[in-house]
Order: sequence, then C-alpha cells, then structure tokens
Amino acid sequence: IDISKMLAKVFRGLGCDVVLSKDVKTATTLLSNGHYDTVILDWYLENGKIVQEILNKFQSKNKRQQQVNKFTDLITFSSARKEDLDIRQGQYFNYRGHWQKPMTFSQIKSNSLSLLTA
Repeated sequence: IDISKMLAKVFRGLGCDVVLSKDVKTATTLLSNGHYDTVILDWYLENGKIVQEILNKFQSKNKRQQQVNKFTDLITFSSARKEDLDIRQGQYFNYRGHWQKPMTFSQIKSNSLSLLTA
C-alpha cells in the first residue's frame, strides 16, 4: 500500500488523475467500467491471484461489449523479475514494461516522467 501511495503522489504531482484500488475485486470492477490511459498493477495480488487473471476478465468483458476503443497502457510492478513473469500482450492493453520493486521515490518519479513523455 505504501508504494501505491508513493505512485499516486508522483502522478498527482505531474497533474494526473489517480484512482487507487486496494483489492482484486475493486480493481477488476474499475478496469471493466472505466477508461484509463495508463494502469499500473502489482503482478502478485492477494489470494495468489496474478494480474493476468484481471486482464483476462477485462478483455473478455470488452470483447463482449466490443469496446475496441478502450486501449490502455499497462505497467506491471512487482518484486519479481520481468523474465519470471508470463506477460501476454492483450487486445485492449499496450504493455509498456515492468517496474521492479524495490524502487526509491526518485526512481518512481523518473519512470513516471518517461512514461508520460513517451
């Protein structure tokens, strides 16, 4: 949770609107019902769930609703190495990379700035 607060502080400081979710159910609902330019998700979530499960639900719902304009940049965030993750490009997500924990506030700010200027 502390790292999500740091992320929120950085992005708000850069003038971005920020929505936080503390659990898988809320994150899935938010992703399914809203449009976000960028989503940063911790790869490992509670109860052993992983981001891919949320993305599969999101893509399945969007496919049914044929909302092809909901194209969102996705960043995964985890203590795991990118090489150890099974990250699949999604039809409704543009995978923009993996940020590996731990990160300092200045690293988060630097990564966030480069994400916004890309």
